[in-house]
Amino acid sequence: MVKSDPQPTQEPGYCASDVPCVGRIARVHGPVVDIACETLPALHRALFSRLDSEVYTFEVHQHLDVAHARAVTLHRTAGLQRGMPVFDTGSSLRVPVAPECLSRLLDIHTDVPADFCETAHVE
Repeated sequence: MVKSDPQPTQEPGYCASDVPCVGRIARVHGPVVDIACETLPALHRALFSRLDSEVYTFEVHQHLDVAHARAVTLHRTAGLQRGMPVFDTGSSLRVPVAPECLSRLLDIHTDVPADFCETAHVE
């Protein structure tokens, strides 16, 4: 198998879309991820990390000290590694709430409803 060239490095503290980097993954233990932070994110803040085309979403659950936060991963953690940059979404997790969503089973990771009914347009 031929390995592809590593992706070009970004300016320290930023990803390609100019989203501020809040820190790096320090430890992964099941769905729990400890993040060594440059800037400590607020509790319940949604964070993310990228590996190739996969986006991992976290929610800050606890401040361990002035430089470390503990977060819960909303995806499987296979592929997460120590040292991966973690970025701030700028808000907490958001779930669509509208009459079109009532009695629906929604997949929070994709735009496709998990109940396979017609897609409801919710803004």
